[in-house]
Amino acid sequence: MNSHKNVLKLLGCCLETEIPMLVFEFAVGGCLSDHIYENPILSWESRLRIATEIADAVAYLHYGTSKPIIHRDIKSTNIFLDQHYVAKLFKFRLSISIPLGQTHVDGNLSSWYIGSIAPESNGTWRFTEKSDVYSFGLVLSFILADDNEEDIRVYLRANIVKGNTQQLMACAQLAIRCVKVNPEERPSMIEAANELRRISRLRIATEIADAVAYLHNGTSKPIIHRDIKSTNIFLDDHYVAKLFDFELSILIPLGQTQVEADVAGTHAFIAPEILHTSRYTEKSDVYSFGMVLFEILTRKRASDLLKKFYNVQALDKIEKNKRLYLEATL
Repeated sequence: MNSHKNVLKLLGCCLETEIPMLVFEFAVGGCLSDHIYENPILSWESRLRIATEIADAVAYLHYGTSKPIIHRDIKSTNIFLDQHYVAKLFKFRLSISIPLGQTHVDGNLSSWYIGSIAPESNGTWRFTEKSDVYSFGLVLSFILADDNEEDIRVYLRANIVKGNTQQLMACAQLAIRCVKVNPEERPSMIEAANELRRISRLRIATEIADAVAYLHNGTSKPIIHRDIKSTNIFLDDHYVAKLFDFELSILIPLGQTQVEADVAGTHAFIAPEILHTSRYTEKSDVYSFGMVLFEILTRKRASDLLKKFYNVQALDKIEKNKRLYLEATL
């Protein structure tokens, strides 16, 4: 458990003091609840990443050890952030393991406990992985927007303007699933983590699409990138997508709908019409973006898609044309 990057690491203990102490890594960013209420408000990108990291940590507790560990106290004040805003799950004093061969564990909570208990555990003190899923759902709803009604309005309005509506709705739907009264209707933490990753990938795809749309429509002359591919897209420390490498970019002249240029780019991302006509339009970039989108959603290489819909000879022909072109220009 101590090895997971999203769990606050136990460094050691002090037994020589009057009161024995545990020593944990220092989370300089403080707890998550402080940042939710702070101004400037945490960006949507940061919130989505933090939610995914928490889901990963809880999924690791449930499935990454010999016995499933139930945290039993997942809440925003028990989640800390390091200097890079990486989420760290903390406070395992209430955690218990499900015995081998069992699907649940019985364990009372102290009378002083202040937290959100899943409905099926309240009074019965019977805990399963779905008990943690319920608590995570409450944290996720807190991450989406805090309890302040005016802050919620401002936050939602800002993200609607930014085009994050679909991602917000997808996260809200996941949070609702996590807090279902019937535990059988809740997703597992692995399913929740995978869903958050899917939402994150869609966010990145949206940012790339916005960047390409700006090249095509945001300048006096449309700019054709000509080399849109996953290796030309970078992520900053908040996982915001950045389109890069404009070495092959060209402008479409005023009054024209296309521009002729030598075939260039990466074969799996080159639109088919380019190989025959050498004429570039905005739709050439759209094809390349589509291949990137395929990679984002399936986590497979664009060349795999070509192999599926075309045959190996088609790829060989592309490579041959590319090689002949390079030889002719030497």
